[in-house]
Amino acid sequence: MKLTSVLALSVLLTLPGIPTAQPAQRSGTARVRIVQCALKVNGMHCEGCAEGVRTALLKLPGVKAAEVDYQKGTARVEFEPARTSPEKIVAAFNNNATGFRVELQPSHDK
Repeated sequence: MKLTSVLALSVLLTLPGIPTAQPAQRSGTARVRIVQCALKVNGMHCEGCAEGVRTALLKLPGVKAAEVDYQKGTARVEFEPARTSPEKIVAAFNNNATGFRVELQPSHDK
């Protein structure tokens, strides 16, 4: 009996024209646009170095996420373009006394 009820309910919910519950959306909320940039990181020798670079990147205004690979000497940074830019991220990072230096990696999307 329970299986029949569940099957009947699932069929009703998938029929066209039957409204389904939608998540409530708050009025006035804006979506935040996030973009990525790739950085070359100089001076890393271990996973601890990579974690230090990651932590320093995450402290910068507008940076939302950072993945750092010490073996490749790279970082991928997600940021809000309304708050910062790749050039500002590089300048702010290099102005902090972290012992590491970053530079923009050229884009291969061309």
